[in-house]
Amino acid sequence: MPTPSPKSDPAEKSNNPKVTADPDDDPTPAGKYRKSILAVLGTLQIAGVLAGSGFIVKFAREDFLGVSSGSWDVSDLGMLAGSFALNSATILCEYVLHVFVAIPLVVILAGYVYALSRMQRSRPRMVGLLQMSGYVLLALLLGTIFRVQQAPTLYLHDFLITNPKDQPNVSSQTPDYKQTNNLVRLIYGSRIKDDPTRSTDFPILNGFRLTTQSAYDVLNAKYANSILICLVAWNFLFTTERKGRFKAHGTAIVGVFVLLLLVVTIMLPYSYGKLIHSTDFPSATVEYKDSSPDGKDNGLKHLEGPLLFQDSQTVAILWAKEGKIAVVYIPASDVLLMRLHGSVDALTYVLGRQALPKPLPPLN
Repeated sequence: MPTPSPKSDPAEKSNNPKVTADPDDDPTPAGKYRKSILAVLGTLQIAGVLAGSGFIVKFAREDFLGVSSGSWDVSDLGMLAGSFALNSATILCEYVLHVFVAIPLVVILAGYVYALSRMQRSRPRMVGLLQMSGYVLLALLLGTIFRVQQAPTLYLHDFLITNPKDQPNVSSQTPDYKQTNNLVRLIYGSRIKDDPTRSTDFPILNGFRLTTQSAYDVLNAKYANSILICLVAWNFLFTTERKGRFKAHGTAIVGVFVLLLLVVTIMLPYSYGKLIHSTDFPSATVEYKDSSPDGKDNGLKHLEGPLLFQDSQTVAILWAKEGKIAVVYIPASDVLLMRLHGSVDALTYVLGRQALPKPLPPLN
């Protein structure tokens, strides 16, 4: 007689639920290779974002200065990307911790979370309307950030090689002239070591009412405000669309929002390169051979100034005296001695309001 199959115990079924296999936990060689490939791709994505940020920062800085600021190798771009991330985080923290920013921010975020939780319990149909209002409001903020704070940086060029008494590349025909002119005033006002409100050398500062530190703080606040709005917008997008609710909010509206968000985010390292990481350089003292094109040695020369860049072939020093400005390129093979002593703001140095740090005494 055939043996009856044992009946399965319902309790045993409940204690042994069916386990769904996770493809990421595949112990086979193919699964291990898949995880390794995904890890490598993730690392390459991070490296690509960092290199891209460093590239944008460097491009913006050279566009702002009007002179080259070194090589474009991976290590240089990586250092610029690291500087961008670290300094941006520091500036953002200082901005958010200000009482006039922290309190309204907490009130707005807490109010939104409270209203969302209440609607989810009592009026779930109103949740979509609340989130749609958030999209519209953030889109307006992103558009304002780009139009008023970021777009004017596109017209800032050649600040070190243009007569600083004029507005470089800024005139009444410049698009966004008013915002661009105000930004130029803030840049000059933040770089003059003396009180810019008393400056009579630069027509652009006529009527300027901020001190040097106040102008510097306003520039940092404009930049930090852009970062803050971007972070809030990205967080809002991920939290509302994590379940794929594009149909509920409208693909067109979300698409416009994402486009604005991407533009403002990409402009962050560009603004950083022109407003924050733009004119601060090491101060250098260089002694080098003055050789003529025919190879004749004309003796030694001594030069002091901001070190714009140094590589295996060239050392570039910014020279300014009595209203004259020049970038001196010295072959690295002719440099006998170069010493760095502190840092100097190159634009302040060009404006004639900041002396170079006192150089170290000569070596015995």
